[in-house]
Amino acid sequence: MRSKLLFMSCSLAVGLSALSAHAFNVSGVVRCSSGRPDFGATVSIPALGLSTTTDSSGAYSIDLPEQAFKGKIYLDTSTGTAGLSVKGNGFQNFSVDDVNQFVIVNFAVAGTSCSCVIPPACWLTGGGTISDDLGSPHYSFGGVVYPGCSPRAAGGGNWNVVDHVAGLHFKGLDIIVDQCCGGPTASPPVNVNEIDFHGTGIISGIGGTPLGVTCVTFVGHAEDHSESGSGVDVLYIVVTDCNNPGTTYMSITGTAGAACPNSPSPFNNNGVLLSTGNLQIHTSGCAKE
Repeated sequence: MRSKLLFMSCSLAVGLSALSAHAFNVSGVVRCSSGRPDFGATVSIPALGLSTTTDSSGAYSIDLPEQAFKGKIYLDTSTGTAGLSVKGNGFQNFSVDDVNQFVIVNFAVAGTSCSCVIPPACWLTGGGTISDDLGSPHYSFGGVVYPGCSPRAAGGGNWNVVDHVAGLHFKGLDIIVDQCCGGPTASPPVNVNEIDFHGTGIISGIGGTPLGVTCVTFVGHAEDHSESGSGVDVLYIVVTDCNNPGTTYMSITGTAGAACPNSPSPFNNNGVLLSTGNLQIHTSGCAKE
C-alpha cells in the first residue's frame, strides 16, 4: 500500500511546521573519489520532465510521481563545479515500484578540481546513549565516519541515531568529513580530538510509528576527551529534510563542547555529553590517503 501523506510536529526555532512523506523518490550524491562534491550539477529524468541541482555536499533528491517507473537518470556536469566531468556515459538506469519506493543513485566525477581536496586527518568510531532527565535513553547511536580515513569506504561511513522518544531511526549513508581539530588525547593516542562532518541519509519510524522513509541531510560534530567517554565525550547531530531545510527531524544539541575553530554555520553550536558509551577519533591510515 502506497505511503499516505503524514504530518509530524517538529520543534523549530521558528515554531512548528508540517511535513509530508513522499511515496517515490530517487536521491544520491555526486562527488570525486577524493570526497570533493560537485556543487550545482544538474540531475534530470527527461522522461518525467524532472530535474534538480546538487547542493554544497553534492547531494540531490527528486520526488517522483506515485507510480512505478523504469528509466534513465542523467548527470550534466557542465552546470556544476568547473574542472569536473562524469565518469561513464552520463546516465544510469533505475526503477521504482510499490516494493522499492526509494532509490539511491550516486554519480562519480573526475577531473582537475578533484585534487583540490585535502584528505581528512582523522576518522571516527563510536556508540552509546544520551539519556533524558530521568535516566532513560533518549537517544542511542553508533557507527563509523570515514573508516580507515577513507572517503571511498562505505560511502564515507554509516552513522545511526535512534530517538526512542519520537520513535525515529536516522541513518547517515553518504558522509563527508569537513575538518579535524582540537588537541592530543590518549584514547587512542592522536593529535586531534574533534571532527566535523555532514552528509545525506534517511530517517524512518520505529516501534510502530507510521512515518515512511524520508530523505534527509545532516551535520555532525564529535569530541573524544577520554576513555571511556561517558559523561565526557560530546556529540552534536542535526537532521533536516532534504527538500525542506527548515524542517528538523532530530536535534542533539546542548551546551557541551564547541565546534572546530572557523567552522562554518551550522557547526558553530554545542553538543551534549554522552551518558554511556564512547567516541574515538583515529588518525591511523590517514597518511595513506
